[in-house]
Amino acid sequence: MSNENSYIQASCWNMIKVFQFKKEIMKQVNFINGHNNRITILEFYKNQTISSDWDGSIKFWSMNRIYSQKFIWKIQAHQQVILGLTINNKQNCIISSSEDKKIKFWREKNGWLCTQTITDHDSIVFSLSLNEKGDKLISCSKDKQIFVMVQQNNKDIKQWNIVQKIDVKKEGYRLCLISDNLFTFQQWGENFMDIYELDITNQFLKTKSVGVKGGTSCDCLFPQQYRKSKNLLVNKNGSCINLIRKQENNEFVTEMSIDLLANECIYGYMSLDGNYLITWDKKSSFIQIRKYMNIQ
Repeated sequence: MSNENSYIQASCWNMIKVFQFKKEIMKQVNFINGHNNRITILEFYKNQTISSDWDGSIKFWSMNRIYSQKFIWKIQAHQQVILGLTINNKQNCIISSSEDKKIKFWREKNGWLCTQTITDHDSIVFSLSLNEKGDKLISCSKDKQIFVMVQQNNKDIKQWNIVQKIDVKKEGYRLCLISDNLFTFQQWGENFMDIYELDITNQFLKTKSVGVKGGTSCDCLFPQQYRKSKNLLVNKNGSCINLIRKQENNEFVTEMSIDLLANECIYGYMSLDGNYLITWDKKSSFIQIRKYMNIQ
């Protein structure tokens, strides 16, 4: 969903559908058949759509030329499927991760250039999460490690450095930086979500867990999403979507769990204002939109 909640985009294998969202009604306005392989991630970027796919490419599509079938830029970003993609709030940096074990940083300068590659993970990098300022990044991988990275100046050149590697018992598909001092992590197949907090030595430690539903077979490509305006975290786990409220004392409470009674093939997005939750699941094969209601 676009920042102003006016457009929704969805992919079906190698195709992109763009819908206008007006008065809470979806109307399809474009259909793009521009990939040779299955699309994995869609993002809105400025006045463009970004799509990534199984062959490791990232393509940029103009929203101004909404009926165009021609991409305006293409990056052959990775050697294998792209599973993580995040954009900083200044919208001048894109970060991608892949089954090829790499994390790459991209900046726009007469096209898109890779400014740095991190190769320390030993297996698939499932998910990325960036803080609000865009200078702290976390990643999780099949190698059962979480990396904490910070952007630092090195001779007037900004570089990303790994400042902590955290070993976990099980791999996880999703994590989220809630603040500079706090992040969440969902281990695969578990009925709880882990909370990590920064200690006095500037190292993250697991401090608690919160109960969630759906601890069965799971799939990636539905990242955790935190909406600060509502202190609300979306955490997909198995066939369930857990809506978790962050409280003032850094406690977390699972307020609602939506069981779609499907298998792990559930994908979705919460609007930036937290007012809409958009999902698609394999069992129903429908796009469903739920609206946030503040019930006293």
